[in-house]
This record gives sequence, structure tokens and C-alpha cells, in this order.
Amino acid sequence: MPQLTVRTSEDAGALRVVAHGDLDLATAGRLGRALEEAERRASGNSVVLDLSGVAFMDSTGLQVLLDADVRAAGAAHALAVVPGDGEARRVIEIADALSHLSVTEVLPG
Repeated sequence: MPQLTVRTSEDAGALRVVAHGDLDLATAGRLGRALEEAERRASGNSVVLDLSGVAFMDSTGLQVLLDADVRAAGAAHALAVVPGDGEARRVIEIADALSHLSVTEVLPG
């Protein structure tokens, strides 16, 4: 069974959502719910999504990111994605989604 841990913390005015493990059809809902909760709590602050610990990501995981990006564009918070240098970055690059996401190489703050 695929495993994904999602941890949320607040630091320097940003809500950080850190995912670790496999991000796929079986686990994408967990990340989606964590992002939606962070967005509700953000109230003008940024949400930082750290995917550097993601070992596997499929198109379902990518859709969670794109959905969060669309929500951020219409809300009072910014979304920054830290893809790391592994699987998450590879999927984002293959899908040519770098231009749609606010990607940062390191955790802000």
C-alpha cells in the first residue's frame, strides 16, 4: 500500500505543507485536503508546498498541485512549490507545468 505522510507547520508567516512518500491516486486526496486546510488558515500569507521528499508522483499528484495553484490565483494567498530534484520535479517538467507553478528551489523564510 502506498504511503504518504503530510505535515503542516507555520513558520515566518508561511504555512508549510511537507509531503513525503508516494503521491498517487491512492494518496493524492490526503495532500489535497492538507493543502485546502492550509489555504483556509493562510489568510494572506503564503503556502509553501515541499515535495522534495516525494519518492513517486503520478498525474493525480500533479493535478492536486495544479488545482491548488488555480485556487491560489483567485485567493488572498500565494502558493510556492519546492519540487526538490527527484520524482516530483521530473513529473512537473515532463508535464511542462513549470510555467504554471510558482517553483522555488529552497524553502522560503
